[in-house]
Amino acid sequence: MRLMHLGSGAAIPMHVDRTLSLDHGSIRLHMPLATNDQVEFYVGGIRYPMQVGECWYMNATYPHEVFNKGATDRIHLVFDCKSSEALRKYFPSAYFEPSKKRILACKYRW
Repeated sequence: MRLMHLGSGAAIPMHVDRTLSLDHGSIRLHMPLATNDQVEFYVGGIRYPMQVGECWYMNATYPHEVFNKGATDRIHLVFDCKSSEALRKYFPSAYFEPSKKRILACKYRW
């Protein structure tokens, strides 16, 4: 677990984390603590507007990048976890259908 800070005007270039997905047995969860509407978080080319009060899973094996185009900093609490049956029960059942494996990110209220 760690706090990830992205200052106003900063960016994280496109990259992949080859083993961070539910399919690979480890997952990354993002909990935004401070953000703004100008933060652009893309996974697989799709923008995911992560808001304070949400918890997001992202399949980090897809290319992802972040741009903070706003006037305020973005701070996320980020967890890298081992996948378990207890954790998997919180994912949409559609994620486990072979035809739906392209779900790149999903959110939960906390």
